[in-house]
Parts: sequence; C-alpha cells; structure tokens
Amino acid sequence: MMLIGIIVLMLILYLIWSETPEDHRHHITNKVAKCYNCNHEIREDFVYCPQCSIALKEKCKDCGKYINTDWRSCPYCNNQKLE
Repeated sequence: MMLIGIIVLMLILYLIWSETPEDHRHHITNKVAKCYNCNHEIREDFVYCPQCSIALKEKCKDCGKYINTDWRSCPYCNNQKLE
C-alpha cells in the first residue's frame, strides 16, 4: 500500500516539474480581454473597440504612451490625470 502511495506521489511531482516556463507564457499571452462597454473580445493592444468604437486607451499628455482610460495616473511617468 505504501509503495502505491510513493508511486502516485512521484507521478504527481513529475507532472508538476515537467511544465516548462514556455507553457506558462503561452497561457498568459492567450488571455482574452473584453470591451468594458459591449463585451466584445478585443486584444490587449487595441486603442478602440472594433465593435462599438469606444476609446479603450488614451495617450498620456506628458510621455505620449497609451494608457487605459480608467487609470488615474500614468504608470510610465506618474502624470496625474485631471478628471
């Protein structure tokens, strides 16, 4: 009985350690985003929703990088947006 438990434990450990970092990156890059207005599937780099045309990102007034419209400050230059 103890031998069966050891074999099962070894199998579980093998399955956990056999995953490569590429497997985890694959799962992260295939994350599906949805438009907050119409729930249409979008890519993370979209600036406008192709379905309802709502702005998903805007340019920071200081550094010019695109940031999400609902963020209060730019994560790149810490510019505080006026609302």
